[in-house]
Amino acid sequence: MGNTDVTIIDQEHDEHKGELNPLLTAYLTHQRTKTAVVEYFMPELQRNAPKTPEFVKKNIISVDGIIDEGRGSMFMDIAEIMKINGKSVSCVDIANKLSYESYYALMKGKALPAFAALIPQIPLSPIDRLLLSTIMPLVSWSGDSVLEMLGKGIYDKQKISLLENLTLSMEDGRRVYAAAGLKVLAQDYNKEYPTQNMNQQDNNNHPQIVVVYPRAHATRIANYMTSESTFTKAAKSAKQFLYYLPGLDYSYRTYEWKDMLAKAANKPELASWQLTANKKIGPLS
Repeated sequence: MGNTDVTIIDQEHDEHKGELNPLLTAYLTHQRTKTAVVEYFMPELQRNAPKTPEFVKKNIISVDGIIDEGRGSMFMDIAEIMKINGKSVSCVDIANKLSYESYYALMKGKALPAFAALIPQIPLSPIDRLLLSTIMPLVSWSGDSVLEMLGKGIYDKQKISLLENLTLSMEDGRRVYAAAGLKVLAQDYNKEYPTQNMNQQDNNNHPQIVVVYPRAHATRIANYMTSESTFTKAAKSAKQFLYYLPGLDYSYRTYEWKDMLAKAANKPELASWQLTANKKIGPLS
């Protein structure tokens, strides 16, 4: 996109066996790579987790207990590589806090615990309540859980159906806004590394963003970013408005490892990932 290459690499959670794929590692450590965009960034999730009541976690959590079950090991390993190489980690996903879990649960039919979670979190207008309690669940696939289990529909890892343009789900919302966030992130790198300052024969000067997502997500994020289909483009534009719900984190967030103070004070515990960029993404992005 412009000067910036967006390289999307699909990697399933259960394919991670303790060591990152060598090809993925090569992309992450390449001198052109400026940031790695991950599905979940553990420090971000852990900061948000204390705000989530335990009964809500047990009833409606949709990220597969990623913190408690340790399924975030792949993303922690990616973060460690980026830290060692002095590179940043970025997130564009809206599934990073309690509000997303609440909407996700509503569309799965778990209205009671979801509303209980939403009430202290955000004020809802009568229109929002109507949309959340009636219209959105109706247009959502009634057999969504079965489709997810079978890897069909919006969870299919091999193909994308045009009918998905008519499907509304919070998983789809993640993909729509991930694509929008990557577009804005790439545009900002284009400004930081303008063409006129580059030797056109030296591709090593062109910044690269490496994106790591599971296959079903990765293919659809890429499709939303690159599809020339008028139908898909129109659907994406409409969905950005439909999925623009109160309380969700529509932004790209970039984190950098800061340890200068820790080294100066000889206190390693002071080193941490710090948020260095937080740019909002709107429905027109």
